[in-house]
Amino acid sequence: MLHTFVAYVEDLPGVLTRVASLFRRLNININSLTVGRSERPGLSRLTLVCEASAEAGHRIRASLYKLENVVDVDDIAKDPAVTRELALIKVAAAPSNRSQIFDLVEVFRARIVDLDLGVAHDRNDRRRKQDRRPHRGAPRRRRTASSKSAAAAK
Repeated sequence: MLHTFVAYVEDLPGVLTRVASLFRRLNININSLTVGRSERPGLSRLTLVCEASAEAGHRIRASLYKLENVVDVDDIAKDPAVTRELALIKVAAAPSNRSQIFDLVEVFRARIVDLDLGVAHDRNDRRRKQDRRPHRGAPRRRRTASSKSAAAAK
């Protein structure tokens, strides 16, 4: 059974190490761990997901309460929740295909974060575009016909 624990912990160094060590001692793998600021000053919110039996879930919750920097623990696995996945996908598309991508974005209620209209999709166009960029530092040394023949002679 998948358990999701939400713990409010003191915002101090070493608290995350103590929590991870607890799971190591209990021989339970952590599937997901997220820590961030909470609405309570001086406390952090730790959201932890692990696979364990119902009995082990009660034992984990009791063990988390025993840690000195843990203020509150809830097992929210049985509570109703809305779960969403987050993915960042980069798509190279020709201008003729962009309308199809916009349609897919609407169907999946996704969002376009960045759209680069000047991206060249052809490998040769990319090389030409890179050659036009100003070079930083020392100028590039271009091979002339005499330097090519000198390199071939070596």
